[in-house]
Amino acid sequence: MLAAPSAAFAVNTGGAEFTAVIAASGKIKGGSGVGSVIRVATGVYQMTFPRFVDTCAAFVSLNDAPGFVFASTLTENTALIQAKTFDAKGKPKSLAFSVLIKCQD
Repeated sequence: MLAAPSAAFAVNTGGAEFTAVIAASGKIKGGSGVGSVIRVATGVYQMTFPRFVDTCAAFVSLNDAPGFVFASTLTENTALIQAKTFDAKGKPKSLAFSVLIKCQD
């Protein structure tokens, strides 16, 4: 499990945008603002951010693979977003994806 950001970084700082292109391995290939990504299981990724993101919109899409992906915040740590990727038949599979987090508060 990833640790929460320090209190100095976890305050709401107003509108913010975070982006990342993430490999199936969990490696960040590009983007800005995403603190870290770990693949915790097949098709399950946890991304950390430098602020709480529970009031932000999360947009995710697969990169060049059939299937689907969805993202949600984790109630125990609102500076984390978890993404889950699936193949076209709905079976969990580690796939590359992109994420955009948009905050307006």
